[in-house]
Amino acid sequence: AVAVPIRARVAPGGPGPPHSLAWTASRMAAVLAFFWVAAARLAHVAAVEDTAVGVSSKANEIAQVTEPWRASTVVDLFGEYSRVFPHGNRNAASHLWARFLLERSEQMPHEKLSYMFSGFCAVSGSPVRPSDYNRYRVTLERADGSGKVAGFFHHCCWPCLCDAQDFIKVDTRTVRTASGERSYNFAVIGNPCANEAE
Repeated sequence: AVAVPIRARVAPGGPGPPHSLAWTASRMAAVLAFFWVAAARLAHVAAVEDTAVGVSSKANEIAQVTEPWRASTVVDLFGEYSRVFPHGNRNAASHLWARFLLERSEQMPHEKLSYMFSGFCAVSGSPVRPSDYNRYRVTLERADGSGKVAGFFHHCCWPCLCDAQDFIKVDTRTVRTASGERSYNFAVIGNPCANEAE
């Protein structure tokens, strides 16, 4: 059984349900990426390796930056905010955090990369300090329809948990780290603007 917080509802006359499509589309980017923890793993990291060996997404290759990145904590990651978000707006742009980390993946061992991915909310893009207080266990469908995957997110707030449950699926990607190549589960969504009729 999966234990997740009960979804809260907005009282009548309130601003509307936080999980509505319009609200969500304004907060979610076209593609999110965030690591998952396998249900059996209870560490405070947000990655799982070798969960789908031989299966990988058809994502584009991400070129590595040559400039050394010597960060050791998520606070160091937060210090890169202006480089990650040059216009200052991180709303629904967690994919930019993910890209920043993936462009430096070969500079970090698996454990460090996993830890860094726990430093932001996959839905809102808000920086978070990973803790038991903001860690949510969720079970989501695989993007290819082959089953479900249980894992953990670090979210900034419960509405982001609701969005994750409603809109995010899980896909795999092989990532090169300083420890070698590993297959990771990523949380992804489709393009919310793809079907204008909705």
